[in-house]
Amino acid sequence: MILAVYKALVFIAENEFADIVVVANIIFTPTHRAQKIIISLIDGSFIDIWLTLDGRYSYHWHSVENFIYRHDNAPHEQWDESTYLSKTLP
Repeated sequence: MILAVYKALVFIAENEFADIVVVANIIFTPTHRAQKIIISLIDGSFIDIWLTLDGRYSYHWHSVENFIYRHDNAPHEQWDESTYLSKTLP
């Protein structure tokens, strides 16, 4: 069950990285299924983690300067491989 994986990751984030992690929360869907983790960091940025048991994933870091780093393993139509995005928001 993905909830057990998310709980383990929250524990690791809050205990092994306590010097930079403010809080790590599991976000649930309206039907109470574990959807993702949001980790708030001491600099005001956050990390969004989405995982599935079949191996799909997405990692997203939104910095305080409105810069986004994102990586996932969803095939991209143009390159037929995992995608990586680094973008400054307006």
